[in-house]
Amino acid sequence: MAEITRRVLDCLDDCEGERGERGHRGHRGHRGHDGDTGPTGPTGPTGPTGLTGATGSTGSTGPGGSAAYGYAVADGSQTVAGGDDVVFNLGGTPFPNVGMIVPAPGGTSFVVLTDGDYEYNFYICGFHDLPAGTGLQFAIALNGTLQGSAHEFSSDNNVDSQVVRGQGIISIGVGTTVTLRNRTGVGTVAVLALTAGAEAGAAATLSLKKLSP
Repeated sequence: MAEITRRVLDCLDDCEGERGERGHRGHRGHRGHDGDTGPTGPTGPTGPTGLTGATGSTGSTGPGGSAAYGYAVADGSQTVAGGDDVVFNLGGTPFPNVGMIVPAPGGTSFVVLTDGDYEYNFYICGFHDLPAGTGLQFAIALNGTLQGSAHEFSSDNNVDSQVVRGQGIISIGVGTTVTLRNRTGVGTVAVLALTAGAEAGAAATLSLKKLSP
């Protein structure tokens, strides 16, 4: 037992000797500089396309709305009794038209397909069998109803052929028929077929053109 104790003490002495001979730890060195940035890696794959968004609401109709216009012509003679509508022997189908039903050849009326304010223009040339000094008088009618003095026009009072011209702006509802009516009186008006050389001229015309919704 004494021998073991002696060996342990000798070992401790040796260890203390070695510890005493070890020097102090040196200071930590400075951190080195960062290296250069490496090259950019390749672009990754494209992600999936997102879902399509909901469709937005329809915008309001722009000024003027859809186009609508038409033009009808009579170039032959006819007799129009008081209170009757002018007949357009050529109708409106041979001429540019859109957005309305124009008179067929031999017809009298336009049919409006969209509500709106319309400009109208008409022309009549003829003479009547009433007393001298009476002028021709024609007016716009909607669904057979006259539209008042603002839409009724007279010629001069010559005893020979007379000319009536009318124009104005009027509100017309969808499905309305538009005609040109004789308002001269209880007699009749003979609409003249005009000639210039070998060509016949227009004796009666009516046009409609939409101005707004």
